[in-house]
Amino acid sequence: GYRKMGLASLMRSPPPYAAAILILLGLSSPSLAEGCSPERERVSVPLPGFSSPAEIVIPPLGVQPRGLLVLFPGSDVADMDGAVQGANGAIVSRPMRQVADRLACAGFASLRYNKRFVTGALTVDRSKFDALNGADLASDGRLALAFARTRPALATLPVGLVGWSEGTTVAMEIAA
Repeated sequence: GYRKMGLASLMRSPPPYAAAILILLGLSSPSLAEGCSPERERVSVPLPGFSSPAEIVIPPLGVQPRGLLVLFPGSDVADMDGAVQGANGAIVSRPMRQVADRLACAGFASLRYNKRFVTGALTVDRSKFDALNGADLASDGRLALAFARTRPALATLPVGLVGWSEGTTVAMEIAA
């Protein structure tokens, strides 16, 4: 379960996900992932009326995962990679994929998934997508977490919820 803790309590007895928070703060370190090759598994997360493309990223062989982080995508149309389109229309960055890779190299497994009705970096069923609301996104996040917990290698790991932009509200709703 989740505990509500004050800062003083956190300093005396940090929760298991505290290391993940510190790692997230240091993700910009270029040396963190040098020589690291995380393992990837393409999966599909069953959501209402949609099978969401997803990916589980785990630490390299020989590294025992310290926890599972579910990464929630940002605002509007967002694929699991958080793909950013450049001026010429090409994808110029995949920040959520980079975060997942860095987390794996630091010993954390992760699950990323496309938002419901998003089939690729720039493709979406817009009419269905636009009908979704915050409660739908939170429900999808709960389903993604439940899916991750069905995986034997992830089932007993401590869990952390990480959101980007709109994904932060999804993470908070699930944790509440």
